[in-house]
Amino acid sequence: MNTLALTALLAAAAFGQQQIGSIKQESSGPCTTNVAGVQGNVTIYNCAGIDPKIVQDLNRQNRKQNGQIRNLNERITAEEKWFAQLEPLLIRLASPGLDAASSNQAEALIREGQLDQAEKVLRIRPFVFAEAIPNVVAVEITNFSNVDIVANFKRGDLEAHKQNGLLNIGGETPLSMYIQDGVFYVDALINDRAGREAVRLTKSTVEEVMPPGWDRNFSATALEVVDGRQRPVFQMIRKRSNLIQINGLFVSKSGAVVDVRAEKALFKYPGWKYPGVYADPEPAPQYEDLSGLSAEELRTRTLEYVGKLQGLYAAYDKDFWAIHADLGPAMQRATSQAERDNVNRIHMARHAAQDREYEAKFKLLLSEGRSLEAELIRRLSDKPGFMAPEEPFQLKTGTLAGPDSLTMLAQYFKGLADEL
Repeated sequence: MNTLALTALLAAAAFGQQQIGSIKQESSGPCTTNVAGVQGNVTIYNCAGIDPKIVQDLNRQNRKQNGQIRNLNERITAEEKWFAQLEPLLIRLASPGLDAASSNQAEALIREGQLDQAEKVLRIRPFVFAEAIPNVVAVEITNFSNVDIVANFKRGDLEAHKQNGLLNIGGETPLSMYIQDGVFYVDALINDRAGREAVRLTKSTVEEVMPPGWDRNFSATALEVVDGRQRPVFQMIRKRSNLIQINGLFVSKSGAVVDVRAEKALFKYPGWKYPGVYADPEPAPQYEDLSGLSAEELRTRTLEYVGKLQGLYAAYDKDFWAIHADLGPAMQRATSQAERDNVNRIHMARHAAQDREYEAKFKLLLSEGRSLEAELIRRLSDKPGFMAPEEPFQLKTGTLAGPDSLTMLAQYFKGLADEL
């Protein structure tokens, strides 16, 4: 930035019998204003980096604008205010890096005395990348192991009115999508397990009606609500300007449930202590060294693992139907809609608990499966014509997307064993 030395001489004259002594005023910037009791007009000269013709125009502008104020104190106040607004504009105008168009426009506005408009032109705007919303926006509803719903919407439709039909749970629609002022929003209503309102999200603002023990944390691109055990209840991730990912446990007032929760929390808790701080990354998985096994031993070990997966699936299937068998008689015993709703709520809660139980059991098998896969892929990579398949999401994420995931994983390992 060029050093702009402005020296202002204020000579204040007496009106009637008014007289004032000499005053020297130092400005907060690189400019100095010398004030003397002579005439009462600021005269600017010696502006380094500023065209002298501009300086002449400024002096004329000041005399025209403030010179007719008869009260001396009011005139001094007006001239000080004028100079305080003018000084930073001249500093900016004389600094390097200002484009020609802005410089010319600001200079013309300053010479015309339109300092407010010149401020808008010379305002320093930091360069930032921005992403416009394209003609199509999308919402993903997923539990990190499987994308259950991907819904696309036209930009014009969401600008015109809200869309509420993405999720319909027992006649309730907890998600609303819309675009306002160029921003894509998803509003959400999250109930607790009893179907009571717990959290309401409106235009990226959380209205906290949370049960005791629940917590929330958020950053510029993600928001999360967790229960008392810090398990995710709701997550919203703004991946792009036109793509929002939703994970959560959605429960209607009647007890209907859609469970698309994420396995892991995004943030550290408590939220008041770690605002906007993401959770620590998990340590890299430890693999058992199976390189000492012969090909036949590795194949046998792999088939034994396939048997474990199949056994876990069989146990899950048995428990599932046992829970389901209780539903019919319980519904027959119910004598009112409220009782039937309660039966359905209990039924769904039992299935949700079963899912968590068997996912925990699967995690006990996870390390062995990853170790087997790593050794199988290492050996088969030397086999002519072998192409390594994509790693199953069950091994990658440590989560299941229903019991069929166990069957799919068993088939995956059976295929690798057959390749040996």
